[in-house]
Amino acid sequence: MFPPDFLEELVYQSNLYLTQKFGVDHRREKFTSLEMKQFLGINLVMGIKKLPSFKDYWSSSLEIRDNYISRVMSLKRFAFFLGNFHINDNSTMPQKKDPNYDKLYKVRPLLDRLSETFAKYYNPIEHQSIDESMIKFKGRSSMKQYIPQKPIKRG
Repeated sequence: MFPPDFLEELVYQSNLYLTQKFGVDHRREKFTSLEMKQFLGINLVMGIKKLPSFKDYWSSSLEIRDNYISRVMSLKRFAFFLGNFHINDNSTMPQKKDPNYDKLYKVRPLLDRLSETFAKYYNPIEHQSIDESMIKFKGRSSMKQYIPQKPIKRG
């Protein structure tokens, strides 16, 4: 899913964000490629094994704690990654009035790379069935959909 050159780009963009946020002389530990792989892997596992809070994976309660995740990265480092992970450079983001404005600018490189990777490695069979579903959403977003024929109309 994440080729090495893209992982390096994620590391570069996240470290660039640290510099933009805290200045050139910041004393925070920079991101590394290995940690980036670990962070992305942990997020994929968290998508499969869902707990109410991300902190629960490091819980002192053995019934809740996930030993696999908690051995890979500390809670403090994961929280640091979560707060400073970046995919695209904020300083070059086009303004809303710009003709090149993209609502998904901050995640566009990830979407493009995943599209390339999925197209390259996914070989569909001759007969397949595709179904779409709406995920209910009542919040504010300019990307909301309204489909009156669906059981869940807004999402």
